[in-house]
Amino acid sequence: GYVATAKVTVNAVDKKLKGISLNKTELTLEIGKSETLIVNFDPSNVENKKVTWQSSNNKALSVENGKITALKPGKYTITVTSSEGSHKAKCEVKIPSPPIESIKFASEEQEVFVGSTIELETIATPENAIIEDAIWTSSDEKVATISDDGTLSALKVGTTIIEVSDKEGKIKASTTIDVKEPLEDVNIIITGYDLNFNPKRKEYTLTIGNESSLDIKVNRSREKYDIGGNRDLQNGSVIEITINDDDEKTIYVINIKKKVSYLIPFIAIITVLLIINLIRILVKNKRKKDY
Repeated sequence: GYVATAKVTVNAVDKKLKGISLNKTELTLEIGKSETLIVNFDPSNVENKKVTWQSSNNKALSVENGKITALKPGKYTITVTSSEGSHKAKCEVKIPSPPIESIKFASEEQEVFVGSTIELETIATPENAIIEDAIWTSSDEKVATISDDGTLSALKVGTTIIEVSDKEGKIKASTTIDVKEPLEDVNIIITGYDLNFNPKRKEYTLTIGNESSLDIKVNRSREKYDIGGNRDLQNGSVIEITINDDDEKTIYVINIKKKVSYLIPFIAIITVLLIINLIRILVKNKRKKDY
């Protein structure tokens, strides 16, 4: 009989990941709303489909397994990265602000120091509302400047008024900024003693004499510091000096040691010796009289 033969060619299927993409590259999402992004793999039959998700601001736009949730107004980016090959895909997300009703600064008057940079805090109604394309101004830019995102830079001593408003000037708020010279490093002096104070060092040991309290001087106004434990000082007493600079609390601890005085024991020994000697003299005189 006859045997039939056939030639079969099998081509291997390439399952190596070439890239990834998202079903959406940009979208608008209202506060409180959610949407799930879908990852497309090239090729689609790739074996390793593990990916990691990342938000440019988790507090404003959260993401978990591709599900994104809008929390705060603004523009943010969702990035997905493949485990194989570290391929990336992105989606730009805009979260619009609800209509703003009013705005105010957290503080009507603020104190800053020359050279400092701070972000001014505003409070809007409703809570999640923001002024789109806000206009920021400083009444004296030689004293302090203000950036488009509300970051203030203090330049020299003086006072300026910072204002934020919408384009129409219907919604606005202002705050007074008082710029002062930066504080010098804290210094603690104890009259009659060398503490060898260093602002970065928080604990000290000081050996003193018989004083029941110490004369402590601090280069801050009296309401800026507090001294505790500086009474009836004994060996082992602890003095705590608390400095309050711009809501920043620093505590310095001074452990007290008292010098050992040998004067009292010395006087006691001399007194005892004198008494013993006096007794001897009296006994000796008595014996003479008896004879």
